[in-house]
Amino acid sequence: QRLRQMGFSPLRSVSSLFIQKEQNGSVSILLYVDDIVIAGADLDEISCVKPSSRQSTWISATFIT
Repeated sequence: QRLRQMGFSPLRSVSSLFIQKEQNGSVSILLYVDDIVIAGADLDEISCVKPSSRQSTWISATFIT
């Protein structure tokens, strides 16, 4: 429900994959049990989606340009 409030839509074929389309591109979130993968071309858009450090622990981040 929170992802929908943020403008993400689930894919019909993959219920754990959510996509938010923006003018600069799109951001995708893949959920699996207690793991999350956030992918997108615009680092600013990804940063807006990333949970605060109080809510989650980020193990690693890889940015490919």
